Amino acid sequence: MNDNINPEDQELWNELGKLEYPDTPPVDEEGETFQIRLAAYNDGYEDGLAAQQTTRESKITPFSKGLLNTWAIAACFVMVSFFGGIQFQRTSEDTSNLKAELSSIREMMVINLLEEGSVSRRMDGLHKANLWLEPGETKGELLLNTLANDPSTSVKLTALDSLSTYLSSKQVRLELADICLQLNAPVVQFGILQSLIEYGESTEYIPVADALKAQGKNRVIIDRMLNSTI
Repeated sequence: MNDNINPEDQELWNELGKLEYPDTPPVDEEGETFQIRLAAYNDGYEDGLAAQQTTRESKITPFSKGLLNTWAIAACFVMVSFFGGIQFQRTSEDTSNLKAELSSIREMMVINLLEEGSVSRRMDGLHKANLWLEPGETKGELLLNTLANDPSTSVKLTALDSLSTYLSSKQVRLELADICLQLNAPVVQFGILQSLIEYGESTEYIPVADALKAQGKNRVIIDRMLNSTI
């Protein structure tokens, strides 16, 4: 007996199997042949079994496939995370070393440019310093040194302009005041005094202004700059 067939249906099939079919099938009272009814029943029964099987597969198969896919993805993620973590650690260390070497090379290039005999090359060095070097003590010292020692007024003013981001530091302002009094370039000195007035305290820039007057610098300009703060 087929486990998929109801016992009552099985008994019916057994009885039907004992029947002998004549060459011409009998016609029922509705005018249809028994053979046609039997074939229709058989087709309907097989279609019913197929539909039940399809229903079971539609309920089970997608879930099973989804579960397998989930576990496969999870396993791949674990493996990638494990091996990728090792590789990422190595890559991060290599990247840090490369960045440090690159920063050192750029700093050397800036220093070499600032020591060039050509004004345009030294101006390019200041541009590279602003572009390449991170704000910090090294960059600040390079700018202060250029402001104090470069023979070109244009280069000095460019260095002073680049120092604007450092003027919140009192130590830098004090160094600027010392540089200002050592120079003999009125335009640059007035530029430094103006920066001290904008960013510093009166106790810092008034002594510088008095010292410039004592040097014979234009008192009218100095007084005008001082009065602009009132």
